[in-house]
Amino acid sequence: MRAKLSAFALIAILGCGSPNATVPGLIKTQGRIASGNKPAAGAILIFHATATVAGQLPPRAKVGLDGAFTVLSADGSDGIPEGDYAVTVVWRSGSGENGEDGRSLVGDKYAHPATTPLKAVVRPGPNGVCVLTAFTLTN
Repeated sequence: MRAKLSAFALIAILGCGSPNATVPGLIKTQGRIASGNKPAAGAILIFHATATVAGQLPPRAKVGLDGAFTVLSADGSDGIPEGDYAVTVVWRSGSGENGEDGRSLVGDKYAHPATTPLKAVVRPGPNGVCVLTAFTLTN
């Protein structure tokens, strides 16, 4: 009985969170991206903080069929720290699990934080959510 209570107490302390649980200090961040007039479905967006912290992996987002995305931190939490970001894009043709077996569908300028024209300013908005201005890819 004591072991069961100890296990229950441990679970209560650690909590039960999903990978998309809100974490203090992270701002839920959403947006849309298109290439021309079509959604950039399947693209992966990588958010590179302009003030990086050594050893931290950059947050990412996978674009849905409608062009919408929600940014997740490297550990899978829903949201990213407040700040300024350069956004790079990985988007490939093909039928692989992540579409990574074909040619790139975006120009080289989108591959590097120093050259990407996509910038994001993440600040809490209404209800604590940051809705980014829509991105448009051009080649």
